[in-house]
Amino acid sequence: MNLPDPAISYLNMTDPIATLLRASVHQFIGRLGRDPEIRYLPQGGAVANVNIGINWLSDRTQSDWVKLEVWGESGQAFADQARRGMLVSVAGRVRTDRWTDRQTGAERQQLCCRVEQWRIVEPQPQPAPAAAELQQQQPPAGPAAPAQPAAPPTSWQASPNDPPF
Repeated sequence: MNLPDPAISYLNMTDPIATLLRASVHQFIGRLGRDPEIRYLPQGGAVANVNIGINWLSDRTQSDWVKLEVWGESGQAFADQARRGMLVSVAGRVRTDRWTDRQTGAERQQLCCRVEQWRIVEPQPQPAPAAAELQQQQPPAGPAAPAQPAAPPTSWQASPNDPPF
């Protein structure tokens, strides 16, 4: 008897439960705006909060910000590993938080994602070393061997049909 592949049955659009599960979970990929802030609850749980900046492919000058909440042991691990500037991928349930600004009285809202899964896509970019650090890392100058030009490759010959690049 052939059993259905679970991955294929999950993609079955006629299954109403699978359709609802896909509809309520969203995925975001973006960079963290700051280091995660972790809070501990009186019951002993933890929650990590941070904002993620998302650039749209059509307009790289505009960023949308989504508040992330990562609960429990996953939140603790997220706060330990994630840092400002890292590219992360998160998936979770989304809601809109609404409040009144205390200073202006204006109605405000922000998209919030309660993260169920996360992973670091790209670690934090390392800053370029300063010129002084580069000089310290270079070996002391000694008698240099004369530079020999590299021999041209022998296995490839240009032909008139080759592209110009």
